Amino acid sequence: MRGVTGPPRRRALAGVLVALCSCGDGAPFVGYVSRSQFFEYHDEVDEPLCPSLLDLLDEHARSVGGTIGLTLDASRPFRYYKFRDETKFASSQDAGGKAFGDYLFSPHYFEAHEQAHVYTFRAWGGWSTPWLNEGEAVALSCDPTKDPTPNTAPRALLRLTDWREQLYGSLTTPEGYAAAGFLVAHLARQYGWERVGDLHRKVPQGTSQVDLERAFAQVFPISMDQAWFEALDTPGAPACDPTWTCRATPLDVGKHVQLDCDGRLHRSVDVGAGEAGLVIDVSDDSGVTLSGRCADRSAGWYPLPGTASGSPATHWALVPPGSYTVFAGASDTYVPPARPAWVSDGAFTPRARAPADLGLRARLPAGFVGASCGAAGTVSLESSATTYVDIVRAYDDAWLRVDGGGRSFGVVAQMLFTPFGVSQPLEICAGCGAGAACTPIPARDVTLDGETVVHMQGVSPDRPPVAGQLVFFPTLSANAGR
Repeated sequence: MRGVTGPPRRRALAGVLVALCSCGDGAPFVGYVSRSQFFEYHDEVDEPLCPSLLDLLDEHARSVGGTIGLTLDASRPFRYYKFRDETKFASSQDAGGKAFGDYLFSPHYFEAHEQAHVYTFRAWGGWSTPWLNEGEAVALSCDPTKDPTPNTAPRALLRLTDWREQLYGSLTTPEGYAAAGFLVAHLARQYGWERVGDLHRKVPQGTSQVDLERAFAQVFPISMDQAWFEALDTPGAPACDPTWTCRATPLDVGKHVQLDCDGRLHRSVDVGAGEAGLVIDVSDDSGVTLSGRCADRSAGWYPLPGTASGSPATHWALVPPGSYTVFAGASDTYVPPARPAWVSDGAFTPRARAPADLGLRARLPAGFVGASCGAAGTVSLESSATTYVDIVRAYDDAWLRVDGGGRSFGVVAQMLFTPFGVSQPLEICAGCGAGAACTPIPARDVTLDGETVVHMQGVSPDRPPVAGQLVFFPTLSANAGR
C-alpha cells in the first residue's frame, strides 16, 4: 500500500521522533507510536493512520499467524517501524521491507510479506535457511509471485531449472522468490503447515545443500527433487495460500469502494449466467484484475490494464459468467504494443499503482456483443475519461454500438490479435447501412454518436489472460468549446 491515510486517530503513546537512532536494540527510531492488541506501530512521521489499520494488522496476525499455528501474545507485541517514504528507507536499508525477529522495517503502512516473516520466526522459534524463510513469506503473503493459468505450469512463467541453483543465488530476483513460494505452498497444501514448520526448525541458517536434502527426507515422504518437480510442473498450481488476499465482500451495482488499509480492495463482483460482463469505473486509470480463482482454481482471471495517468477511466469488461475477486492493478506480463505516432509515448503504459476509488456501474445483458449490427449493445463514452472495451475471448464476427455524444475520439487497439486475410478486422463505421462509411482502427479523430458501430472480425486477445482492449479517448482539440 502506498500513502493510504485517513482521519486522525488517538495515539496510545506519544513518542519523540529520533530519526535513525539505535534505540538500544537495532530499532531505527522511536517515532510516533500507536498500539493495537498485537502490534506496537512506530510511524516516523506524525500523520493520520488509515482508520482501520491497527485493527487490520491484528486481524492479519490472527488469520495468517493462525494458519501456521502461531499463539499470539498481547504482552509481547510485534513492533512495526514505518519509514517516512521509500527514499528514507532506502538510505538506511536494503530495498523492500526487512524483518528482524519480532520487529520489522518498511516504507509501507502494511507489508504482508514482512509480517509473515515475523509470524514464522515466532511460531517456529527463529530463522531457517534464507531460501526457506522467503518461500514461507511468499506462500503466506502472495508477494511477490505469479499466478499460472489452469493450463500453464509455474516453471513456464519462472524459467528456472534445478532447485540447487536457486538455493543461494535466487533471492535477488522476483522469479527466485516466487519459485521458493511455489515450493512451500505445494508442501503446505499437500502435507500441512505443521510439517513445513518441522522442516524450518531442522534447517537453520547456514545449512548446506546436502543437509537440507537429508532434513527434508526426515520430514516429507518424497525427495526435494520430487517436491520441486511437483511444485513447478503442475499446471495451474496455486502460487500461495490465498486466504487473506481472497477475503472479500460483494460490491453491488451503484456502489463505490476504496482501498482497505492493507492496500487491497477485498471486494467481489458477479457476472450472472445470462450476462455479458461488467462496467467498472476507476478513479485514476490504474487498471484492475478480475480473478475467478478465489472461488474456483480452474476459473479464469483477467488483468484489465490501465495507464496510472491519474485521470478517470471506465472498463467495459466482456468477461464470462462467474464470481470474481477484484484486485488492484493489472498483470506484470503486459507489454505495451506498438502505437501510432500520434499517441504520446506514455499514453498506454501501465504502472504498478492501485486505484483510489473503484465502482461497479452496471452488469451487461446477454447479447450485448451483437452477432449482427442491428443487435449490438451500446458502449457509452465519457467526454473526460478513457474508455476501455476489455476483450478476453475471440470474436469471429461481432458488433458493438459506441456513443460518444457526438464528440470526437481517438481509437486504438492494444493487445489484440487480428488475422491475416481479413481486409478490415477492426473498423469503426458511421452506421449499419451498406453505404455507411467505415474507418480502420486505429483512428485519430472520429465523431462518435448513437449510430456509430465497431465491427470485429476474427479478433482475439493477443496475450491471454491479459485482456485485449479497444481504447477510446477524447480528442481534446476537437472537443474544445463543447
